[in-house]
Amino acid sequence: MNKKVLVILATCAMAISSVGFMAGCSKKNTLPTVATPLVTEQETQPAIKLLAQTEAEPQVESAVMQNPVMNFTGNYFNNRTTLLVEADGSENVKLTIVLSEDSKTKTVLNADAKFNPLTSSIAYCNGTKKEIALDKDGAAVSEKELYTNGTGVIVFVNSEATWNDENEKIENMTFRFGVPEEIKSGYEVTTQNTKTVKSAKKTAKTTKKVAKKAVKKAVKKTTGSNNSVYGKSIYAAKNLRFIVNISKNNKANVVIEHTPLDTDMNFKYNISEGWYLSGKYDPKTGIISYSNCNRMHYVKSLTYDQSRCFYLNGKGEIKISGNTLTWNDRTEHYADGIHFSKV
Repeated sequence: MNKKVLVILATCAMAISSVGFMAGCSKKNTLPTVATPLVTEQETQPAIKLLAQTEAEPQVESAVMQNPVMNFTGNYFNNRTTLLVEADGSENVKLTIVLSEDSKTKTVLNADAKFNPLTSSIAYCNGTKKEIALDKDGAAVSEKELYTNGTGVIVFVNSEATWNDENEKIENMTFRFGVPEEIKSGYEVTTQNTKTVKSAKKTAKTTKKVAKKAVKKAVKKTTGSNNSVYGKSIYAAKNLRFIVNISKNNKANVVIEHTPLDTDMNFKYNISEGWYLSGKYDPKTGIISYSNCNRMHYVKSLTYDQSRCFYLNGKGEIKISGNTLTWNDRTEHYADGIHFSKV
């Protein structure tokens, strides 16, 4: 055992002496040395950049919290069938479809779902159909649940919505976006109660009286004046009002306000529309030409506030002749043949 220890110690001593010998040779430059190449800071930059690109974590953009259905919310109509699309939180949607309504009953289909932005559609499988009894003032008295498993899909394209429903056997029913009075001329109201008829007649008489007063006021205002179109002027007819502002350098700014008629929908929602445009006024012809008209639609209530742009860059002409204004809307031909009086 002691011999083995001695052998190990001898071996270690020899190794140490060899190291000392090599160190001594190194000091005397008896062994060649290999120079380490110097690397400049500029040469290391590409490697550092590559390493940074390799090790850097991918950048994740912050999520947009706005509900993607916001571009399609609002009221849609197909004759007497109405569709209301509302955003619910950051991703859910509430659908309310009024299938039929008269003075005594109303049939409504409600559904909750998520909007698919890839297909611009809403697919639901929890449609609840109810029959609601109404009193003489149109308030709900009672309701009867008909089913709760309605299945269907609504697809949006531009300002239209196409509806398919298995339970109701609906195939490709097309709704268009708009306000209630836009579709009243498209169908005949066959079930109006006596109160509604009287109210409509009273409103018509009031409108005629207001129109006559407006014309008399315009005549008195312009009598004896130079009838200058420069500055701010207002022209009105029916439920449209033009606010025209023309500067001395013939630049014109026009706001067209559209006030909907009194309807049950407007009792619940404050619905309005507007056209906004600017252009050059030609004093020789009395015409304001424009190509930048922006049409907006607004729906508001105590708990709901939504605006929607119908289109941008609408084209047309507005002609002012004395106390009369006419509007040639090339995009929609909305008010063709209507003469608006200065008020």
